[in-house]
Amino acid sequence: MFSRILTYTKEIILALFVLVASGFIADSTKTEQLPEAKTRVYVFEIRKDIAKPAWRLTQEAFYEAEKWKADFIILHLNTYGGMVNIADSIRTKIINSQIPVIGFIDNQAISAGALISIACDSLYIRPGGSIGAATVVDQSGNV
Repeated sequence: MFSRILTYTKEIILALFVLVASGFIADSTKTEQLPEAKTRVYVFEIRKDIAKPAWRLTQEAFYEAEKWKADFIILHLNTYGGMVNIADSIRTKIINSQIPVIGFIDNQAISAGALISIACDSLYIRPGGSIGAATVVDQSGNV
């Protein structure tokens, strides 16, 4: 539904391989019974502005990861940021998660994206990727 097995750059493929060596990646689009596996990894991505749709996606992803009894959640981020109240809700969800959350910044996690990414249990950034300031500003850009 919201998650799928994705095609990644060489760097993320290596990271995923290390995590799931002889394991299993949970794909929420499949409804059949999951085979027994040593490690289950649930992957979801936020690639747009941090807004209400990102919060709904996060809630659904964590629900699905718990349902599939995932051992890890990988949050694939590529965002310029957005609404601080939504970012704080996502951050709180990550911090309170019983499942360890691994953040992967594909290109950038700016502002609200940085706030979310630093809440992850582990954080990886592809070469050339960037993480930006997490300062709250008003609509005029004033701190």
